[in-house]
Amino acid sequence: MKNLLQKGLVFISATLLLASCGEEKNTEANPESEMTENVLLQEWTGPYGGVPAFDKMQLKDIKEAVTLGMDMKLKEIDAIANNPEPATFENTIVEMERSGAALDRAFNYYGIF
Repeated sequence: MKNLLQKGLVFISATLLLASCGEEKNTEANPESEMTENVLLQEWTGPYGGVPAFDKMQLKDIKEAVTLGMDMKLKEIDAIANNPEPATFENTIVEMERSGAALDRAFNYYGIF
């Protein structure tokens, strides 16, 4: 429960941060293709199961990463909700727990700054 509360607070903080920024960017194009361009959304590589790419990140990438990450997570949740298969633990709860991995990575960078 504590972890869920922390994620909720981070989500609210990120939403407020994004809302307070004046510039807008069209993220509707194709978030999946932009994911590989934004280092904050890429899967971590290296030792210990992967480590953040702090040496490659730029502060200006955080807003875009959080915005794209939220779009990606919403699409993942929408796919789960619209699954024509009968709901099971594996295709509903497990998939919801897996969703938002890119957003979680972006929030890790955001939390540090």
